[in-house]
Amino acid sequence: MKYENVFLATTDTIVGIGAPYTKQGEDDLYEIKQRPRTKRIIVMVGSLEQARELKGWDQKAEEYAHEYWPGATTLVL
Repeated sequence: MKYENVFLATTDTIVGIGAPYTKQGEDDLYEIKQRPRTKRIIVMVGSLEQARELKGWDQKAEEYAHEYWPGATTLVL
């Protein structure tokens, strides 16, 4: 199977396609979705510690996370 780590996930509002947060996972998602690399993809995290590993995470994101998480708030980096 070519995309063995890709999965479907549902939330209360969408059905999404996902993959582990790895280079291969990112490559697979862009290929499957036929999405240009200039368009970013959503990264979902399960903890503040995971979020801190993301490129673009800064002090302002940290402040927003402490104020609004947990909750239904999306941070765009």
